[in-house]
Parts: sequence; C-alpha cells; structure tokens
Amino acid sequence: MLGRILLILLQLAGAWFAAHFIAQYIPLGGEVLRLVLFAVLFAVMCWIIGLVGAEAIKGVNRPQGSSFAFSIGLALIGAAVLIAPMYVQGMHFTLPFPSLYLPLIGAVAGYQFGR
Repeated sequence: MLGRILLILLQLAGAWFAAHFIAQYIPLGGEVLRLVLFAVLFAVMCWIIGLVGAEAIKGVNRPQGSSFAFSIGLALIGAAVLIAPMYVQGMHFTLPFPSLYLPLIGAVAGYQFGR
C-alpha cells in the first residue's frame, strides 16, 4: 500500500514537470491543442514512471496495456471538461486549482484503475 502511494506521488510530480519540459519544445497554436497535448503527455509520463516505479519500488505490480489506455482516456476526459466551456454557451465554471491538474489527476487515476 505504501508503495502505491509513493508511486502516485512520483507520478504526479514527475508527470507535471516532465510534461511541461517536453511541451515547451512542441510548437502548437491554440488552447485546445495545448490542453490535448498536455493530457497525452501526462498519460505517457505516468505510464513510463509506472513502468520504472514497478521495477524500483517493492510491492508495486507492473502495469498492463489497459493501464495506458485508461490513463490516456481519463486524461483526455479531463481535457474535454476544460475544452467544453469554450464551445458550449452558458457553461462556465471556476476551479479552485490550476486547470491542468484535471488531466493530470485523470492520467494518474486512469493508470491506477487500469490495473
């Protein structure tokens, strides 16, 4: 249990910093593409950190292919929640945290559910 908590914390921190580092080298125009890019980067980084973490942390199982699919799926759903107010009139909300946390949390949760 402690190993999984440590893996989740590593995925949150590692994916956040790695995705921002990689995204600065990918030129994109528009907010929608930027949100989708971050969702995919968060999912890929969570999966890679999960692969490495499974080898390094005792008590953590190796991820399966479904964990990658769930990770991308939930990260893109998190991005879609952020994109929807741009296209749906009358749908406005504010988050008490930075908006990119939503796809990040989706990617980590998807990784954990996909086991």
